[in-house]
Amino acid sequence: MNKTWLLLKQNYLQKVQAKSFIAMTILYIAIILVALNWSSITSFFSSDDDVRIAVIDETKVVGDSFPMDGEISYMPSLMSEAEAKKNVKSGAYDGALFLKDHNGKLQATLMTEEPLSLNHQQSLEALVDSTSKVYRIQQLNLSSKEAESILTASTPIKEVSLQATSSKTTEDKMAGVGISYAIGFLIYLFVITYASMITTDIASEKGSRVLEVLMASVRPNQHLFAKIVSVILVGCTQIILLIAVAYVAINMKGGELQATIQDILSAFSPSYFWFVGAFVILTLLLYVTLGAFLGSLVSKVEEAGQAAMPLTFMMMAGFFTLIYGMTNPDTALVKVLSYVPFTSGMLMPLRYSATDLSVSGVWISLAILLVTLLIVFYATVSMYRRSVLTYSTGGLIEKFKNVMKFTT
Repeated sequence: MNKTWLLLKQNYLQKVQAKSFIAMTILYIAIILVALNWSSITSFFSSDDDVRIAVIDETKVVGDSFPMDGEISYMPSLMSEAEAKKNVKSGAYDGALFLKDHNGKLQATLMTEEPLSLNHQQSLEALVDSTSKVYRIQQLNLSSKEAESILTASTPIKEVSLQATSSKTTEDKMAGVGISYAIGFLIYLFVITYASMITTDIASEKGSRVLEVLMASVRPNQHLFAKIVSVILVGCTQIILLIAVAYVAINMKGGELQATIQDILSAFSPSYFWFVGAFVILTLLLYVTLGAFLGSLVSKVEEAGQAAMPLTFMMMAGFFTLIYGMTNPDTALVKVLSYVPFTSGMLMPLRYSATDLSVSGVWISLAILLVTLLIVFYATVSMYRRSVLTYSTGGLIEKFKNVMKFTT
């Protein structure tokens, strides 16, 4: 046990102190900080692109409803068309918006020296469209408040399912889709990284004949256990660091972003996050164990990439199914793969949060994943003793056949 602990500690410290680990962690932290401050960053680079639009309202009704602050500043004006044209050409305004009545409908004409950007154009069109509806309603002799109340009126639907124990709202399901995509992407990223890491690590030690020296003092199952646990601990360390950085950054930023994230997270029960944590850990363990076995089959580090390809393809299948299932998580493909242990880690959180799936379905998928992990781990330990010191040529299937042939 002491040998296993020493080997585990050495592997863990070696990996967390590696330049690649530090560089990737810094890169992930930078991505998180950029994502959380994206609005500030974009506003900084677009601060000089504020647009000033003169609003010439001939109806004398809707012009005052245009906002004067924001990316587009709408300035009420009494200019004539000739004066507006002159001011636009001189650069005093970026454009002039003429609002007129035409057979009881609002007619809008925009005059600019240069075309507006796509974002500004879409924003202006959306505002004019809503204003046009208000104007049309006002022709029915309703007040502005009455017209606005008609436009903003909405009736939420409360669903009652005769089969499901609970029924989620559309907002809850959409929040579940977003959170599940983020979780699935992280699982895909970390599993690919650390499964490849352990495959390359074992293949490197085997190719340099270091394993032959280690096997003289350490049993193969001790070496395998130390490798798997150290890689899992490295992955958990990185995940905890990223969560801590995101938590501190969100609290420091506060305001609307913090309130929005709290609203999103409040839509999920605590059990959801426990299930997600279990799926993440078990999926990572499953793929790392398989990565260790595949690494023991190859004879040199150059073959590690080819050995890890089956794991990459399985993870890609799960990830692309996740993307496909975001539009409709109730499809048969998503349902089936959510119970397949190699893809359930990404798909079951989606079904649990974005559909009315009962918790029993999640337990079944989790149990299948756990049983599969135990079977794979037992088979890997059994095969690792044979394959780790066996050198052969050919593809993975040929190597596996040679291991079985020469060691039985």
